[in-house]
Amino acid sequence: MSLLYVVPNTYLRQFRRILSQQGRSALAITMSGLVAQILKEGLVSYREDEILEEIAIWQSVQDCADTLRFFAPIAQFTGFIQELRWLFEQIDHGEDIFVSMPEEGQAELRILYQRYHEILKQHGILNATQQLHRATNLARQTRVLPNVDAIILQGLGELSPLEKEFVSVLAQGRTLDVVWPQVEDTFVEVKQATDPIAEVEMIGKELRSQIEAGTPIEELAVAFPNL
Repeated sequence: MSLLYVVPNTYLRQFRRILSQQGRSALAITMSGLVAQILKEGLVSYREDEILEEIAIWQSVQDCADTLRFFAPIAQFTGFIQELRWLFEQIDHGEDIFVSMPEEGQAELRILYQRYHEILKQHGILNATQQLHRATNLARQTRVLPNVDAIILQGLGELSPLEKEFVSVLAQGRTLDVVWPQVEDTFVEVKQATDPIAEVEMIGKELRSQIEAGTPIEELAVAFPNL
């Protein structure tokens, strides 16, 4: 039996290392990596460009500026563009976000959303959710990853409606198991430094000690309130 683990991006290297140490022949891949592999096997040609995706949002607002009323007071602000990006992603993933909006806002958001995707199509770009849509359709039409007999979703957490649909289609005729992320009790230790230089030295020593103790790099993080 060929076993495929689908894991979070931050967990991929560590999980592959674990499989290697255990001498297991199972494969590990991220959700986005799995989608890319299916599109490659299906000979789907597309472009990825996050910068153009951002530009497409700005352009959609500019192109529709004369028709905006509900969003007009905030349309010129960068924060609105970032909010639109999040809203578009939610719509792409099948989330019903319109129910909580006034009718005028719903209508304008649909116009902006439609224009955004028209611009992406003009440039031959498939964003992450469009790639997921295309991979789902391919999986419906033919048996992708024919050598895989069982799939395990390892620590992915809650999936979006689109991701659930993708997994459901992909799992037809295969064994599917879900392993939820383990949530451990949080322990926080606070140490105070005498000055900024001592703080940097203390952080460096702590990072080095954890790395030497075998802590994976991807599990370490540093935050500086004042760089």
